[in-house]
Amino acid sequence: MKGYLFDTSFCNIAKGNEKGDVENCCKRSEQTYLSPQPHVDGLGQLASKLFEDCQNDLRRKGPEMHGGKSVGELLEEKGPYLLPLQSERFTACRRRSTFVDSHSLVCADNFCYSVPVEWAHHPCVIEVFVNKIRIFCDRQIVAVL
Repeated sequence: MKGYLFDTSFCNIAKGNEKGDVENCCKRSEQTYLSPQPHVDGLGQLASKLFEDCQNDLRRKGPEMHGGKSVGELLEEKGPYLLPLQSERFTACRRRSTFVDSHSLVCADNFCYSVPVEWAHHPCVIEVFVNKIRIFCDRQIVAVL
């Protein structure tokens, strides 16, 4: 869809009996945090804006059935039952193992990226991020695009 930061894609479109809560939560998040489309200079600024929005959302009043507690208070109550976050930062990319061809090119998602010629015919790992591509050969970064 033109004008959106991302497109939603669900497994079984128009199946009201499946994933209703998840779809409604995604729709609410998109309407709350991304409508109108934020004007930001980069991913860092967008991340800061979304973090601030989420912090503000914790102060929002929760459902009536919970006695008027805020979303943050309800989250604190659930805290002991939640698993801890991983200690390492999650790398938000698609990672794929492939080979550098004879022209020193690595292809992914219908695009080809060049690497130094000494890596031709070598196995490599390509990491596709939203804003960059990283290519590793022999566990070292050989190209960042």
